[in-house]
Amino acid sequence: MLNPEIIDFDPIVFKSVDGNHVYLIPNPARESWLTCEILKRIKESGFSIEKYPEMFLGLNGKIVANAWCIFNESPYFSIAGMEERINNRTIKVTDEDVLNLMMLQWDLYSQFSPQRNGSNLLYNRDFPWYNSTELKALYPDKNELRVALFKLFYLPETTYSMKEGKRVFGIKAGETSLLEAKKEYETIASLYPNGKIGKWNEDPRDYYYGWLGDRAGNGLNNTVAQYLGIDPGLVFRVKNWVEWLGEVKDNDGIDGYLTKNWEYWDLVKFIVGYERWNPKGGAHEAEGIAYIIPETLRMFGFPTDLTIISPAPLGAGGSEWSISLPYPTVESMKKHFPNSNILLGSGYTFGLYSCGDGLVKERGIDNLYRPIENGITKVFKWVGEERVYLMKRD
Repeated sequence: MLNPEIIDFDPIVFKSVDGNHVYLIPNPARESWLTCEILKRIKESGFSIEKYPEMFLGLNGKIVANAWCIFNESPYFSIAGMEERINNRTIKVTDEDVLNLMMLQWDLYSQFSPQRNGSNLLYNRDFPWYNSTELKALYPDKNELRVALFKLFYLPETTYSMKEGKRVFGIKAGETSLLEAKKEYETIASLYPNGKIGKWNEDPRDYYYGWLGDRAGNGLNNTVAQYLGIDPGLVFRVKNWVEWLGEVKDNDGIDGYLTKNWEYWDLVKFIVGYERWNPKGGAHEAEGIAYIIPETLRMFGFPTDLTIISPAPLGAGGSEWSISLPYPTVESMKKHFPNSNILLGSGYTFGLYSCGDGLVKERGIDNLYRPIENGITKVFKWVGEERVYLMKRD
């Protein structure tokens, strides 16, 4: 009898605070064929996956995510759409480069699994997609778990190639995102936890806190204050970067709580800090935010997406990364900060733009030089061309 976890093609719900939830509806016929084909190719590669039924839940999440990323109907947010627009090509589910892309992700991600002797590799073991029993204990809500799997196995239709120094699209974007993220993984893993970077031999975490200082100084001082548990005016009083680091690295905010209570938050800070410093082949900051940081986090096993704010203060990013936290960590964090408005996305995603109390207090001018008089009014995520709101105010 076929394991039901490998043929779960129920809709996935991305819940929006305005009630207009977004439904990702798999195509059972297409996904069934892909499941059989990918299982066959995994078997032919020499790995006897049938011996490890605990991997089927994660593989199902991969199939659903990959199929949607490649074949959803958007001309802008699908690999098929980009191939049509950029290369005048209509791709099919049976195309060899489509299947090779899916297998490339499997080969890279599964190397971290115990079943492939990857237990000793640096990885987010609090999202054990390769062990359904452990995964369901950490993500007990089926829908939230499937959202998180979607965010781990997401394949971009556009990315920035650090090797080529430009954006690439379609199938090439998917391949580039995986191969270059693997190189980033190897470099960062070789440095963690005590390696130094730059001509002054700095801790990569310094660049993570430097990023927060930059955002605080560019219209998000209240948001960063909630995130770090500091006075919103601190960024305007410190004399330099060194003084800022001395004030914030050991903090009592959400960042400090996660550092002390979830072992993988330190790895997140190290990865983000490294990529904030990394010249990235000439990539602009926006390309690092949109592509390189999320793709590298995924390679380390963190389900990742972007959270967008509107209006976006001048000088601050309109979007930032967010990652899925295990449910026990989410619950303990909420209990520790009972009076805080923490905006969690579907899949228990958290990041800087989850700090709802700070966002509503922001004032200044936005990136189109218009006044911000009522704080940040919208916080949302894209699912294809549809918005999923975490906060929506008039």
